[in-house]
Amino acid sequence: MKEKLNSTPVMKQFWEAKKNYPDSILLFRMGDFYETFEKDAEITSNVLGITLTKRANGAASSVPLAGFPYHALDQHLYKLLNSGYRVAICEQVEDPKKAKGIVKREVVEVVTPGTAVNDKFLNHKQNNFLACIFIEAEITGIALVDHSTGEFLTAERKIAGMQDLIKQYQPAEILVPECMQRDIETLLGNQFLYTPIVDWQFDPESSFIRLTEHFKTRNLKGFGIEKDSLSIVVCGVILNYLKQNCKSHTIHLTGIRSLQNDGFLSLDAVTINNLELFKPLNGLNNESTLIHVLDKTVTPGGGRKLRKWMLNPLADIRKIEARQNMCSELVEHEDFNDEIRHQLKNISDMERIISKLSQNRANPRDVWHLGNSLETADRLKTNICTTKHANLIKLIGDMRELIPLVERIKSTLNDNPPVQHKNGGYIKTGFNSDLDNLRQISENASQWMADYQTQEKLNTEIKNLKIKYNKVFGYFIEISRLHQDKVPEHYIRKQTLTNSERYFTPELKEFEDNILSATEKIQILEQQIFAELREDILVHAQSIQENSSLISSLDVLTNFAFIALRNNYQKPHITNSTKIELKASRHPVIEKLLPMGEHFIPNHVHLSNKEQQIALITGPNMAGKSTYLRQIGLIVLMAQ
Repeated sequence: MKEKLNSTPVMKQFWEAKKNYPDSILLFRMGDFYETFEKDAEITSNVLGITLTKRANGAASSVPLAGFPYHALDQHLYKLLNSGYRVAICEQVEDPKKAKGIVKREVVEVVTPGTAVNDKFLNHKQNNFLACIFIEAEITGIALVDHSTGEFLTAERKIAGMQDLIKQYQPAEILVPECMQRDIETLLGNQFLYTPIVDWQFDPESSFIRLTEHFKTRNLKGFGIEKDSLSIVVCGVILNYLKQNCKSHTIHLTGIRSLQNDGFLSLDAVTINNLELFKPLNGLNNESTLIHVLDKTVTPGGGRKLRKWMLNPLADIRKIEARQNMCSELVEHEDFNDEIRHQLKNISDMERIISKLSQNRANPRDVWHLGNSLETADRLKTNICTTKHANLIKLIGDMRELIPLVERIKSTLNDNPPVQHKNGGYIKTGFNSDLDNLRQISENASQWMADYQTQEKLNTEIKNLKIKYNKVFGYFIEISRLHQDKVPEHYIRKQTLTNSERYFTPELKEFEDNILSATEKIQILEQQIFAELREDILVHAQSIQENSSLISSLDVLTNFAFIALRNNYQKPHITNSTKIELKASRHPVIEKLLPMGEHFIPNHVHLSNKEQQIALITGPNMAGKSTYLRQIGLIVLMAQ
């Protein structure tokens, strides 16, 4: 402790921040770099493959140091998260130019594998869930949040059902009460990242208050969980965890959906694995999975929704037939289906853009893509509603009207604006008169300098006189030593070089002040305008999410029609009986893996509670028994 008391002010500030986040790697912002120290530096150096050095810490000591440029945060954050680490980001929260003494720094965000929204970390066609679990009297409360899309799910299950649900959704991180951590790890295994939460947070009353305050409701009846005390507890804890770590950036969490067993076919983890729905049993060839065969969706949201439908096959004939009827309309009009799919390719990941806006991480290009996507979605709705496809009209007819928001975005932003917004250049000319005036000053600078240089050459008769600029000395007049005798008396010396002298004049200094002031004001004003646009968009967050969900469903349905036509699939007839009858059926995956020129030999299946309830399958090894069994399971799942 004596060594720490004698440490430098920067290291004291680091330790002060670090003590509140002992389980996280602390990225400590110093100018244009993020630095890590001590054990954090050793881990960071190892994971990122960057040099481990030392930093002086007073006269008698030094500490391990590893750092990287601030603009490389995304790629390095991805690697740290992928290695299972939590990362606390400590930023400079005051202008170094105005700071008295050491620059003030604060942890502005804690990023964990379960809270990440970075595009480099996420698979755009898969959810990234954070889970929370609490067990009471053999019943488990489970909450699941995808912070990158705003999806918020909850369920109450018996312990076996909880195990299946967690293995289905594969959360990147699981919050557990400290007192239950060992028991839950024993139940679920060590393949998950567990984060212990202090026990007192799992209080029903506190959780109820957190949820109603966040959603601005008096009760939770609208979410269907008002009587589910364990769901309320875990939802409140997971929301609190997000608010603490993401510093209240949770505007995009606009509702909770209760996961019900009724109306769905329950798939346990063993079935999902053995049918190779998402992962191959050998862990090598992803082409041997059903998702590889079925997923030709063209939007990120469509890819994620397809996975949800596969994990939760329908068990309600009316709902199955409703989906079938929509697919039939698309299959019967292939050109129309192709046209919709072509338009859907212009839809960006609206859910994740809203999440990034909520966390103030979206850039102008993201918002521009959001505007284009909303406009495309509206155009799709208009096109569909002018047809006679009644079922599709019913699906898409619930889309919210957001064209005024599209016009707001398009009137504010330039087409295809830059990703980086710190340097400006993304707000449209004509949107703000003050901004236009400042830009005119900045744009006229080059001409003013050229004119001034010409004027001074004439006045001084120095032909090689030049006006230059650099970040250290600003604007200056450079004159070679050969012409020192011609330098006017009103020129003020600024810097002496080997072969030349640099000067400035009161007129040039005034010009510099105006230009630098205009540039800074442009950047500040554009950022203010963008912040206002961000707030206007977030007012419509729930409507955008709802529209995105409908577009994702449309994508999956057009995908089904495309796959059915491409693979010669037939529309199944669903009944409430126990009879299964398949004629000339094929294994949907294996037929795609066969070498060129070979074809899968179709086979029949007939099982009935009255006539033939059980079929005995015999044959030597490698005869195809397991293929036949899996084929039936996959076809039944596809039908539902």
